[in-house]
Amino acid sequence: MNQATPIPEKLYFKIGEVCEITGVKQHVLRYWESEFRMLSPQRANSRQRLYRRGDVENILRIKRLLKEEGFTISGAKKLLARERSGKGGGAEGEKSEAGKQGVPSPSVGAPPGGEEKVSVSRPLAPPPNHPSFFGGIKHIKQELLDLKRILER
Repeated sequence: MNQATPIPEKLYFKIGEVCEITGVKQHVLRYWESEFRMLSPQRANSRQRLYRRGDVENILRIKRLLKEEGFTISGAKKLLARERSGKGGGAEGEKSEAGKQGVPSPSVGAPPGGEEKVSVSRPLAPPPNHPSFFGGIKHIKQELLDLKRILER
């Protein structure tokens, strides 16, 4: 995990300290708390959030899944749930072409009339921070311009 600051050896971290360690803004941390059940910092008497080392490690894991690997929030939640339940996970999961919006994917091995298994999809494009991302966008732009010329005739 690429982190600017190593995690100090201490019992509790305030939200500002967690932001410095992880590079994630406070409002994003608060939002992630509502999305990921594993993030539930304790509260001091002053109602200030107090994160433990495990919380900080989970935040770094979530950040890597969402920002570097291009998972959607839904896909990251499914992967983390599978990992916590002991079923493993891996690098596959619900990824999206822009890393932010979910793309429906066909389910894998859904039994007829039974419960649908967790769907796994391949990324349609590399995440935005990948070097080949903009090459794909340029190609799409050129195709759209060609279509526009055809339609204008």
